[in-house]
Amino acid sequence: LALLGGIGARAGGAPVWKATLRHLLGALAMALKLSASILAHPDLDPDLLPPLEMDGYLTGILVTPDLDAEQWVAGLWKQIPDFTDERRLHTALVSALARRKTIETELQKGWPAFRPGFS
Repeated sequence: LALLGGIGARAGGAPVWKATLRHLLGALAMALKLSASILAHPDLDPDLLPPLEMDGYLTGILVTPDLDAEQWVAGLWKQIPDFTDERRLHTALVSALARRKTIETELQKGWPAFRPGFS
C-alpha cells in the first residue's frame, strides 16, 4: 500500500488508493459470501450457469422489458442437458427462479441498496 500512497486524491480529499482498497475488500467479501453459498448448496445442478454468470444473466432478464420465459429459460444452462430426469429439471428451475426472485427484490430496493456480486 505504501506504493499507492503517491496516487492522487479524489475531489473529496480521500486518496484514490483508499477507495480502491475499500472497493476490493467489498468485492472480496462478496466473493467469500458467494463461495460459502456455493459450498452450502452442493446440490446445485452442475450444468446451470456458474453463480456469478447466473446473477448477471438473471439481472439482465429482469431489466429487459417484455421477455417471455420461453425466450430466456434455455440460457440458464451452459449447455442444455438431456433432461430425462424431470426431478432434476424441476430442482434446477426452482433454484434459478428463487435466485431471480432474490435479485428482483434487491433491484426493487433501488440503486443505493442494490449490491451486485462484484460492485
